[in-house]
Amino acid sequence: MNKDKIIDTLGDLTFFVGLLILQAHHYDAKSTTDDSKMISLILRRLSTEIGLSKDDITAIIAVADNKINKSMNKVSGEEE
Repeated sequence: MNKDKIIDTLGDLTFFVGLLILQAHHYDAKSTTDDSKMISLILRRLSTEIGLSKDDITAIIAVADNKINKSMNKVSGEEE
């Protein structure tokens, strides 16, 4: 098992789901709270089942957050 590839793939999946959640709530972060908690719980359960550590989960979230922020910057015209 290549842990780096798993972290990157789960980060991509979390990013994609995060964008769908944001779109469903018209990019209003406050209204995404319940959906965000649910995906976080699912991710935590999956990560525990496949033997990832809390640090690995943090890395997955960091990958997703970075991609979401980059994507949102493109939409708002703040691209680097």
